[in-house]
Amino acid sequence: MDLNTYNQVTALPSNRLRGMLAAIYIALLIAAVGCAAVFAIAGAASSYTLAAALAVPLLLLLLSLNRRRVKRCQFCSNPLNYITRPMLLTQKHLATEGTKQGDYFYTRCYWGLIPLRKRWAKISNRALACHHCRLTEHHSSEHYQPPTATELAAIEST
Repeated sequence: MDLNTYNQVTALPSNRLRGMLAAIYIALLIAAVGCAAVFAIAGAASSYTLAAALAVPLLLLLLSLNRRRVKRCQFCSNPLNYITRPMLLTQKHLATEGTKQGDYFYTRCYWGLIPLRKRWAKISNRALACHHCRLTEHHSSEHYQPPTATELAAIEST
C-alpha cells in the first residue's frame, strides 16, 4: 500500500457519537456521586442508594462497549482500519536497547497485562485510515504486540 497517495487529516473518526457518549458518561458520573453524597448525608438506604448502585455498573458497561465499538469515518461512514506507518526512531527508541527491522522496533520492555515483567515487544507506529476516502490521520501512536516465534529467533540470533 502506497501511503504517499493518501491525504492526511487531523481527525478521521466521527465525533458525533463520541460527544454523545461523553455527555452520558458525565451524567452517569454526576448521578452516582450525587446519590452517594445523599446516602452519606441522610445515612438511610433509599432509592438514591439503588440509583447509585445501578449507575456505576452502567457506566462501566458503556465504557467497555465504547472501547470495542467500530470507529467510522466522518466523511463516508465506512469503518476505519489501522495502517502501519514507517518507524522513525525517536530519542526514546535510541535510548532503549533493541533493534529496528523494517517498520518495527524490537526491544525487551515492560508492557502488557503483567507490568512488572520485561518481555519482548514488537513496536510499530499505527494510524487510522479510510481506504474509501484515501485519508489517514496526521498523528500516529505506538502499538505494542508480541513478536512471533520466527521473529524472536531472528532477533535473539543477532
